[in-house]
Amino acid sequence: MSIKKTVISVILLISMIISFAGFFVPAGASGLLAGKTIILDAGHGTASSPGWSTYNEAVAMLDLANRIKPLLEEHGARVLLTRKDAINVPIAARCAMMNIWALEEVRKTRTVAEELVEIDELIKLMNDIIRTPAIASRKEGSLGLMNTDPYSNSAEIHDDLRRIFELTGDKVIGDNFLMISLHSNATASPVNPSVRGGEVYFTSPALRQSTQTYYPDYPYSSLSREFADSLLNHIAATGIPRRSNGLRAEDYMIIREINMPAVLAENGFHTNPDDRLLLMSPEYMNSLAITYTNAVVKYFTGTVLNPPPVVIPRTPPYNDISVNNPSYDAIRWAKDNSIFAGINGDFVPAGTLTRGCFALILWRLEGCPIWEWRGAGFPDIDPSIVHYNALRWTQDVGIIGGINGRAYPTATLPRYQLITMMYRYHNYKKLPAIIEPGVLDKFPDRTDLPSTNDYNAMEWAVTNSIIGGINNRLVTHGITNREMGATVLYRYNNQFNTIGTRSMSAPASSSSLFDVVDTYTGIDYVVFDDYNE
Repeated sequence: MSIKKTVISVILLISMIISFAGFFVPAGASGLLAGKTIILDAGHGTASSPGWSTYNEAVAMLDLANRIKPLLEEHGARVLLTRKDAINVPIAARCAMMNIWALEEVRKTRTVAEELVEIDELIKLMNDIIRTPAIASRKEGSLGLMNTDPYSNSAEIHDDLRRIFELTGDKVIGDNFLMISLHSNATASPVNPSVRGGEVYFTSPALRQSTQTYYPDYPYSSLSREFADSLLNHIAATGIPRRSNGLRAEDYMIIREINMPAVLAENGFHTNPDDRLLLMSPEYMNSLAITYTNAVVKYFTGTVLNPPPVVIPRTPPYNDISVNNPSYDAIRWAKDNSIFAGINGDFVPAGTLTRGCFALILWRLEGCPIWEWRGAGFPDIDPSIVHYNALRWTQDVGIIGGINGRAYPTATLPRYQLITMMYRYHNYKKLPAIIEPGVLDKFPDRTDLPSTNDYNAMEWAVTNSIIGGINNRLVTHGITNREMGATVLYRYNNQFNTIGTRSMSAPASSSSLFDVVDTYTGIDYVVFDDYNE
């Protein structure tokens, strides 16, 4: 008898644990949204997208939709997109699509022949709207120009659309459908950049007179408002604040011309620099996608998922470097670690790196080691120039070699010399030098490398993903610019954590070298016949 009681107690305890754990489910759990249909409307297409500077709402919101979709699908949801690429889909066509999807779901619950025929006719009508440019291409507020147009801008809803609304008022839609229209906001001209925050709108005849006169019987207003409020709180938790008047009833067409739980979400103001920085950050958009997924799961199931990590927005490290620049991470790292210096607030990514500049950069990478010189320096190095200590150090430890006994500090730096200097620096660090045989075979210009040492250095760099080809070529004699130099150093540090293994460091606050402008102009181009690099 006691054994039975023990077994029962264990079963009850396990049941309680499982029940409690259901309220805090990690992201990635499956089945929570099985049977649910989520429609993501990436508002605007390229033909009608507002934007600001390098930000484009159509691109950003489609990106957000594509980040949300797989997360919802992991939980078992069916996810439908009204727009799958940059092509503009008119708002009337998007509404017609959503009405079709809802009618198709309702049709599964019907058996009466006459009703099935009517549903098929209404689906055909919606398809006709999608295919008819004269209807589909019209903007909100000017849809009543054709007598056969269900989207009338008159005070009364068209009879055909009313019948669609009556059919889609079915419980199967209220229980299993949710539409989210994704947008970012902007203040009207003149732009007020101080205005920021998230806003979410829903349809409510009780709160909007214009909607009441159009169609007073929306059955999903309370559900839409419930989700809108929860979503707004979820968005605010990611770093874009909730506007005090951010939850509002409106009669925007995208939520007015369909009959299902639906909201229009404005994910901050792209005319506000803080909101725009977040919306342009891939890390933030990933966090926002998780947030949307969590809000949908909570709406349908009450389950609270783990929140996404807080994202600190990217900020441009220099005036001329966008947060969307492919080399952003490398340039940000180079600045944060005082390896590159700016030029009057700019990075000048296309500025040419010289041999002396790169010696200075490698010296900074090593932590500005204090060095006792070994022997005579190059005759073309003046102790008064900023590169002097760096060039002496790189000479003494074997990173830079002379050419006919001279350093040529102002000469441009070909790509192969950049890599050879990096390889010598790696050897100076006494780190393993892994080389994959034949890794250069796919590059036809590998034979342009001047020496065996240069060839070995390039093999090492390609093996360790420090440099790649350009259109299947190494471009060995291409001139190194500042952006490439920062990228190579960043990749190298990611592979070997050089910053963490400096020999001796001088704090930035105690050295004026970190405020020195890197030379990139006034260069004497030298063609080298004796390739000692």
